[in-house]
Amino acid sequence: MILKTSVNFPIMSDQPLTELDPRIRKQVEKAKKSIQSGSSGFAIEICMGLVEKYPGCVEAREVLHDAQKKAHSHKKKSFLSGLTSKPLSMMGGISLKKDPAKAMIQAEKILKDDPESVDAFRLLGDAAAAKELPHTAVFAYEGAYKQAPSNLDIAKKLATFYLEVDRPDDCIRVCDRIIKEHPGDGEAQDIVKKASVAQSMDKGKWEDDGDFRSKLKDKSEAESLEQASRTTTSEENLEKLIHETYEKIQKEPANLNNYKQISTYYHRAGDYESAISWIQEARKLESGEADVSLERLETKLYREYVENLIQAKKEEMEADPDNEELKQELESMLADRKEYLISHSADMVKRYPNDYSARHQYGELLLEDGQTDLAIQQLQIALRNPKVRISSLNLLGQAYKSKEFYDMAAEQFETAKGEIAGMNDVKKVVIYNLAECYEKMGDMEKAIDRYKEIYASDIGFRDVSKKIDEFYANRNKG
Repeated sequence: MILKTSVNFPIMSDQPLTELDPRIRKQVEKAKKSIQSGSSGFAIEICMGLVEKYPGCVEAREVLHDAQKKAHSHKKKSFLSGLTSKPLSMMGGISLKKDPAKAMIQAEKILKDDPESVDAFRLLGDAAAAKELPHTAVFAYEGAYKQAPSNLDIAKKLATFYLEVDRPDDCIRVCDRIIKEHPGDGEAQDIVKKASVAQSMDKGKWEDDGDFRSKLKDKSEAESLEQASRTTTSEENLEKLIHETYEKIQKEPANLNNYKQISTYYHRAGDYESAISWIQEARKLESGEADVSLERLETKLYREYVENLIQAKKEEMEADPDNEELKQELESMLADRKEYLISHSADMVKRYPNDYSARHQYGELLLEDGQTDLAIQQLQIALRNPKVRISSLNLLGQAYKSKEFYDMAAEQFETAKGEIAGMNDVKKVVIYNLAECYEKMGDMEKAIDRYKEIYASDIGFRDVSKKIDEFYANRNKG
């Protein structure tokens, strides 16, 4: 947290601890000592009661959050964790206007389970703002900003409240980043102009070259920024649709379609966590418990979400290939993904034994994980579904091939080849796998005949051209 006690800059609080009953101060000190002695749970219990009774006491809230972080520091945090808290913070947001005090308590309950929840911090900040507790709002928005510094909404709220609690330097610092990342944001420009006026000790910096303030004074640049700001329109429309759907959920909490709709909007906005979490909420409804399509949708969203996270981590590694910490993080993410997908697929097959698509997916994951015999068992059953039959035959062939049962593998590939009309990318892969089996069995004539089929359709497919050239070169030598 940015708010730390020091000699020169004490914690600013809406309900200063020094003004409360001395017994309250003793409780806070007791909680601090409990954290140091390893009794974080006891500290959390004390401080939860205090912030509920004195919501504007930032000192007590900071000790509470230190205890929450300490309690979770020993736990291994999967990059897939924390998603289920999302709807709780959203539902807290729905009741925010009606009862901000209740929303603050709800936010703290979420932070107890997930001390880094951006949405819980944001909910806490919004509720504190509604209760006119600006220092508490700053505390909360700082927590959110620390976890999500590129979140435009959070950054602007933090900057606004920095200004309200007379911290113009911090306000300008945050706005500087906002305008660098979102040069067309007129609201941030207005905030920083107000902050620059308040920053009486540093007025001369407004004219310094090279910073964003001088750019704002340039007319042509300003026109360009104004044009760029228009791109936010679609985001604003999505936000409006999301809020409208919130209201529908509040009025019709049992209507499954509303949950699906809000998930769709969040997915469209690129917020996978919220999209997944609202589907999870839908599955808790009586009408959603037996809806297999919801479960498949959740899995689909999970996979997209995970792939995006992994791709982002890979890009980080490309920029810094010697970073061992990034390498370990990527390996951990890949392991988490595998563990989740296999566990989820196994559960699907157990609950829906006649869902052959689920068996196909499970078999594919098992094969990737090296559990070949189990994979074969699932894929053999999956052959009954025409939609996944070709893919299952190809995977079965690969499974037999990995066990060096080349004749059995060839049978699967030959069957798949015969069931695919025309020549497409899938058939090329199947024929290539088949040719490799014949090579392994020493039957080069059959292997080359299969490679020729691909060559006649796509000379650039894998190394087919090289194989054909080498075959004819060796034959001509003979």
